[in-house]
Amino acid sequence: MRIYSCHFCSSPVYPSKGIMFVRNDAKEFRFCRAKCHKAFKQRRNPRKLRWTKAFRKAAGKELVVDSTLTFAARRNVPVRYNRELVATTLKAMSRIEEIRQKRERAFYKNRMRGNKERQLALDKKLVEQNPELLRMREVELKRKAEKKALKESAAEEVEDEDEDMMDVESEMESESESESEAEAQKQKVVMGTKIVKHNPDTKLRSKTALDTTFLVKGSTPFVSAVKRIDRMLEKFDTNGTGYRKYQSGEYKKVRFLTIKGMGKAIDTVVSLGLHYKHKKQYNVDVKTGTVEVLDELRKPSEYSTKESDDEESEFKKRSASYVDVKIWLKRNT
Repeated sequence: MRIYSCHFCSSPVYPSKGIMFVRNDAKEFRFCRAKCHKAFKQRRNPRKLRWTKAFRKAAGKELVVDSTLTFAARRNVPVRYNRELVATTLKAMSRIEEIRQKRERAFYKNRMRGNKERQLALDKKLVEQNPELLRMREVELKRKAEKKALKESAAEEVEDEDEDMMDVESEMESESESESEAEAQKQKVVMGTKIVKHNPDTKLRSKTALDTTFLVKGSTPFVSAVKRIDRMLEKFDTNGTGYRKYQSGEYKKVRFLTIKGMGKAIDTVVSLGLHYKHKKQYNVDVKTGTVEVLDELRKPSEYSTKESDDEESEFKKRSASYVDVKIWLKRNT
């Protein structure tokens, strides 16, 4: 089985696959797909397209100068068949392939060396240009301290409850065994209760809403959120490198991007709004409100066993606050 290489992108062309073009001088040009065939007919230069092997080799992204690559050179003079030569050649081919793969891995590791330092320098530059990013750190520390204080207070309450329960049990020793068993079952039911929080319906129905709305969670990092919102704004920016898709059709009616968050994510949403307000490039509007949320209390039934654990659920309504930040786009009206 002979495997040819694509004349344009140098990817493998397997039997019964690809396109072949024969010129008037009987020169054969094989292409792996219609994309390469169209680019060849348009007389495009493979070295200027980032997805071709020619570009990667010219840019130094792949191994080019190596002794293992010389074995794949074309021989115009045919070699007379020799059984021993063929056997040794087949053994050498597998060994040469192993050596080539090892050298390619070493070349890639050497090329990727220093990426962490460069990324760290870019992050430092981002923080220097936007010093308000460090304010979130103080909020996070405050939040951690509040959580720690809540845990400590909860632990103290549990200890007090345990002491009270011990006193109650000592007083109720004179009662009948049936009553003590009933009380123990009630305590087990209370301790086994699970609280499942259900968020309101925040599914984005339309395609434009998916591309123009950013939902923030309590665990969303601030820096990654800024980067994602910047990419969303670049798509709709008519003065920059905006995509044609986002300048016509339904997207032409879009006037702002929306950042939504509720509960623990409110601090992050407000910080994002302040970040884009300080830039003085966008107009920012903030909207606050409350929404009703259902909390499900799952209690195991009194007659539940290990084989079948049936749970009784109760629903309770509570009001949760939310924040919507609108970033108005730089549209040409």
